[in-house]
Amino acid sequence: MLQTLHVLLTRGGLVPGYADPLTLLACLLAGAAHDLQHSGLTNDFLVATEHPLALLYNDK
Repeated sequence: MLQTLHVLLTRGGLVPGYADPLTLLACLLAGAAHDLQHSGLTNDFLVATEHPLALLYNDK
């Protein structure tokens, strides 16, 4: 998420013209917080491999 957010902000034209440094910092910190302890695997993969997280949050 952090890397994608950085690309969207910089190549999307928001930085440096639109977003000030504090806004940029807030966006990047939010992206880093989202990525914290993220396994990088999709929900479908977790369900298919019967990962404990998939079993814990099973909605059936």
